[in-house]
Amino acid sequence: MSGPLFDVYRLVYARMLYYVRANGETGEGFPADMGVLIGDPASPIMWLLYFRSLIVVRTPDDVELAGVTLSHLEQADDIVLFALSPTALQAKLDSFYSWCCSVFLRINKLKSWWMPLSSIPRVLPVFKLGGELVPVKDTEFYVGMKLSATRNIFAQHSQYKADTAFTISSIMFASIDKRCVQCPPVTSCRLYKTIIDPHLTHGCDVSPDATKSSTDGLERTQLIYLRKALRVGKKTTTVALFTETGIAPVRYRRADLLVRFLGYLLQRPRTDLVACALRDSLDLAAAGRASWALDVSRSLQLLPVPVALPAVNYALDIDALREEIKVSLRTHLATALDGAAKLDLLRARPAERAEDIWTWGSAPVTVLRSYLKLKVPDHRTALTRLLLCSHGLAVERLRWDKWPREVRLCRFCEDAVEDAVHALWDCGADEELVALRDGFFDTMENREPAIAAAVAALDGLDMIRFLSTVPAMLPSFARFVHYVLRRFGEVPMFRPQRA
Repeated sequence: MSGPLFDVYRLVYARMLYYVRANGETGEGFPADMGVLIGDPASPIMWLLYFRSLIVVRTPDDVELAGVTLSHLEQADDIVLFALSPTALQAKLDSFYSWCCSVFLRINKLKSWWMPLSSIPRVLPVFKLGGELVPVKDTEFYVGMKLSATRNIFAQHSQYKADTAFTISSIMFASIDKRCVQCPPVTSCRLYKTIIDPHLTHGCDVSPDATKSSTDGLERTQLIYLRKALRVGKKTTTVALFTETGIAPVRYRRADLLVRFLGYLLQRPRTDLVACALRDSLDLAAAGRASWALDVSRSLQLLPVPVALPAVNYALDIDALREEIKVSLRTHLATALDGAAKLDLLRARPAERAEDIWTWGSAPVTVLRSYLKLKVPDHRTALTRLLLCSHGLAVERLRWDKWPREVRLCRFCEDAVEDAVHALWDCGADEELVALRDGFFDTMENREPAIAAAVAALDGLDMIRFLSTVPAMLPSFARFVHYVLRRFGEVPMFRPQRA
């Protein structure tokens, strides 16, 4: 390798100095004794120049993508060789070893391995690199993806990332709980998007969710995190975790990123390897054979509200397809919410700017709700648990023991079902409850007479829906809910006797 460009970089090697700067102070300059330091912008350029002379021998069993031979790939110094037969792979190993010797590179044989993709042969071939055996692996990592010697080479990757995300979230919440503080839901959702979501969506572009079970581990991890973020129990209906936080179910999130990646592929020049891979995959799909393109179509069909993938060509409107996925998400959540019997407080809610029954409007199906932004942790948690039916009232707790709704009676009056409406507005058998209720209404009439007048025209269910949405009364309402639920927690629950 020679020429003016090489001379320039050789001059860089000879004259470059590095400085350490910290707290406004700069240390003395020092040279890089062994070339350009790792992390320097020149480092990858020099490595690419160094690797430019690599030529791996071609064989009849090379992998081809849309007629383009693909015998090897490099991610910095992580190199992978492909072949369709043991003889061809050994020839490539010998060719690569000879090139390394000619350019004074040493292969790290401790990190070298080979893996049969799709299936493990009955008789394992033996491969040597520089006279030493190359070990076979049934699972291993390459550029962050966990590969396995199975028909689905990414089968173990999603579970690995689910376990990683679960470990991170457990450590995070344990550290917070150790300090006896609550992480606000707004912060928890932000942490989810920046720390947890990248793990749960990792690899979704190259490994579409083409089976129902492919996202099981990811979904479990997501649900556990959201329940911890909202401080609700494991029996909380799943759909509420998404309608209240604005976070999409992981299968929808991965589908959206997958379609965005498809749009990226369609924009690449035809000579790019990813464009060749796309064309090859489309040819396989057209022939009805297993392929990435077919998996993309299946992953969209497996959404709770299926989305059809149009013919993939350069005229495909990716933005329109992504909008279809969003419509599918909203339809799925709205349908699930309507079918959840115990989430009546979350249905038919007013828009956040509603002032009375005449401006009720309609709240978005999924968004980060205003009540999750309340400052007082106990008040925020109490209102969240009330709305999501994760409280200690009999209507929920006796549900676990399969008692009919009509026998889940109030612990104070034993005359009506102990639900949110009865606890907040109707029960008059406890003096402390009555005092709390009167105090709340007095506060509302004094501070917000217009809201008090609007509330007077509503039934008990709509009163809760309205007050949990109106910003002016939200802190006072959450405080009222906290003290009411605390009062109910101080008295043993009424339990019916089985016949």
